[in-house]
Amino acid sequence: ISDEVVDWKSQVVYHNLEHPQDTNADNQLTPLDALQVINALNDISQHQLPVTLGSLEDRIGASRYLDVNSDSILSAIDALIVINGLNA
Repeated sequence: ISDEVVDWKSQVVYHNLEHPQDTNADNQLTPLDALQVINALNDISQHQLPVTLGSLEDRIGASRYLDVNSDSILSAIDALIVINGLNA
């Protein structure tokens, strides 16, 4: 138990704080992480990610951390960061 106050409104829901390139939270960086971002880019017409879970959760699943660069926008740069990580 902690006295720490968390402002949930400012939390980035779709960003993996510990491992940003690990989009499926399996503690591994694999081609599947890049594929999830690419598939979401093709599937979602609105790339501005919501601040809270909702209808997007129903479409892509809450366990996917697609906002790799933590800007609240799903974009090709998110996929590129994962791909560059795979090639490192």
